[in-house]
Amino acid sequence: MNDAGHDNQERRQFFRIDDTLALSWVAVAPNRIGAVMEQLRREEDLGVAAEETFAALSRHAEKLRQVQEPEIRALFELVEQRLEMLADRMLHWDRRNTCADLQQVNLSAGGVAFRTVQPVLVGECMVIRLGLLEMRRTVFAGGQVVRCHEDAPGQWWVAVAFQHIREEDQQKVLQYTLHKQSLQIKAQQKQGE
Repeated sequence: MNDAGHDNQERRQFFRIDDTLALSWVAVAPNRIGAVMEQLRREEDLGVAAEETFAALSRHAEKLRQVQEPEIRALFELVEQRLEMLADRMLHWDRRNTCADLQQVNLSAGGVAFRTVQPVLVGECMVIRLGLLEMRRTVFAGGQVVRCHEDAPGQWWVAVAFQHIREEDQQKVLQYTLHKQSLQIKAQQKQGE
């Protein structure tokens, strides 16, 4: 890449936006970042695969609802009710946790800053899960805390520089920040009219 292209990429990487995202993090030893990120990705992939499987099973179940035998139909309806009850419990659990993870962040392709209720040491390593809500994408990044200061009583503002992030995930974050910037510019232009 030529110097001008590299400089342009550098500027984009550090363009920051303020937004509300689903964010969770865990402190890890520096030598465990890769393993923790891989484990979290596998868990995320299992969740996506489960959603796809559930949709396929639902389509198949719709065909089975056509069965005419009363005993089989009654059994099928009972099983469906039980599964719906379990799915509902899991969905409520997921909603509670997703809502708890939503928070204001300052985001760029090079890092993220967010509030937490516990202080974190500068230099500490962590793995971060970012839910880019509008893109319906989850991104994992490993990084190092570069700043932590008390923002309000019992609230710390933590800034993390990404050091371990797949290029495709970094591109997702970059696309997301550029998309949000575009929306912000359009909103400002409408207010100015």
